[in-house]
Amino acid sequence: MPTITQANYNDRPPAFVVGQIVDMTTCDLVSRFCEDASIAFGLPVIIGTDPRQAKVAAAGSFIGITVEDKTLLPDDADVYKQTGAMAILIRGTVAVTAGEAVVAGDPVYRTPAGVLNTTAFGNTLIANAIWETTTANAAVGVIRIR
Repeated sequence: MPTITQANYNDRPPAFVVGQIVDMTTCDLVSRFCEDASIAFGLPVIIGTDPRQAKVAAAGSFIGITVEDKTLLPDDADVYKQTGAMAILIRGTVAVTAGEAVVAGDPVYRTPAGVLNTTAFGNTLIANAIWETTTANAAVGVIRIR
């Protein structure tokens, strides 16, 4: 068997992982069943067709942002599968992918596709949410929902 040697190392792990609960001091979660075929971690969800379900969509009542679940099987590829139970952050801080460059303190808007950014036009404001970090487009940053 050949020897496998890792030649490159990061000097430190990433600061955040998408869907990570960043601070537990004020953290509230709820559970809902996944209505879509799949929903990734760190996405905003709304009330589904049934109030016990959640989905990513343009119009509807915002619930919160999906958080990572380390108990999912490796085959699930860090997404919640349809009809599976999801953990959703309704208050606290969560790591997400920024859909554009954002500045700490900016308001948070969601697109119909679940992208999180600061652009108001054509998007829906997430009330009581702000960007906690200054983050480049497509990088992982932190949102606080109060």
